[in-house]
Amino acid sequence: MGGVTRLKHYLAETHHGMKQCNKVTEDARLECKEALANFKDQKTKRNELLQEIGMGPTSMHESALSKTIGTLGSGSGSGEPIPRGPMDKFTTSQPRQTTLNSKWKQEERKEVCRKIGRFIYSKGLPFNTVNDPYWFPMIDAVADFGLGFKPPSMHKLRTWILKEKVNDLSIIMEDHKKAWKQYGCSIMSDGWTDGKSWCLINFFMNGPACTWFNEIN
Repeated sequence: MGGVTRLKHYLAETHHGMKQCNKVTEDARLECKEALANFKDQKTKRNELLQEIGMGPTSMHESALSKTIGTLGSGSGSGEPIPRGPMDKFTTSQPRQTTLNSKWKQEERKEVCRKIGRFIYSKGLPFNTVNDPYWFPMIDAVADFGLGFKPPSMHKLRTWILKEKVNDLSIIMEDHKKAWKQYGCSIMSDGWTDGKSWCLINFFMNGPACTWFNEIN
């Protein structure tokens, strides 16, 4: 039995091989007694879960299951949080990455990677798509949103999302146009003939900061 647990039993006057405290207040005694009862109930639940997945209630797995039970409860909104006792305010606990949690996380990541790969393969996208500068910001934004994110529909992509992006680029381009007036710019063109023998020409505006695509004829 650990030192904190023994202190709780001492203050709660449960007579677990120690004398009772004569100076503890009634509120503190009841609070410690309730914390011990909650801890015992939580430990029973962990042991039952261990038995269900075919593992013994060893100390190596108890930390992982405590985190798992708390995560499942907070994710669904119907579970109870892991109880904290009155002595927890005087102690700090460092999270530990257990073998069990690490195994689950690896399998979860592999499943996500498989789904990303399936999308890229089905659309015939080049593998270097993941090197695009906008790839990681997109992935991070989805991860930051969390569970329940609904991706934009085809209609939203071709309406308000596209319109806002065009507006953003227009604002940036206005700053470059001011530089063109001050420093000048160069008009560049690039032409080729497609498979239908159509002659296509791209026009670009080259300024001090960057080169902008202007139009295609």
